[in-house]
Amino acid sequence: KQLPLLHHSSTLSLLTSLKIDVKDIVQKVCFKAQLFKPFDQNITFDLLNKNCLRGFYIGLSNLEQLSSCQFYIPQKMDWLIEPHHSVAWLNFDQFNNQVTTSIQLKKSPLCWLKSPNQSLQKFFVIWWSC
Repeated sequence: KQLPLLHHSSTLSLLTSLKIDVKDIVQKVCFKAQLFKPFDQNITFDLLNKNCLRGFYIGLSNLEQLSSCQFYIPQKMDWLIEPHHSVAWLNFDQFNNQVTTSIQLKKSPLCWLKSPNQSLQKFFVIWWSC
């Protein structure tokens, strides 16, 4: 809804008064997003903002590879929050039970992972095959 404002009569009259030709204006859009790459794949994003890379996605069948970690499943309203240590972490078995229920309902929950070295990361467990 904002891009057409350049061609609105009020905008055109203001630009004319400022001696700015609308033909000299190039409109661009910046989409801020959280990007997730496939687990254990080294993918480069040449055309995308690398600062938007927030984690990975993994299928339920590969989840065992993370069994030494702890997990948290935030509510959807909290998906934009950066992971932090002050939550009730789940062990692998607890997490696997909860996430399996979501996958059976064809829901892909966003999760937090706390690795043994205490680093934190976001990831999705996906219900479709990778």
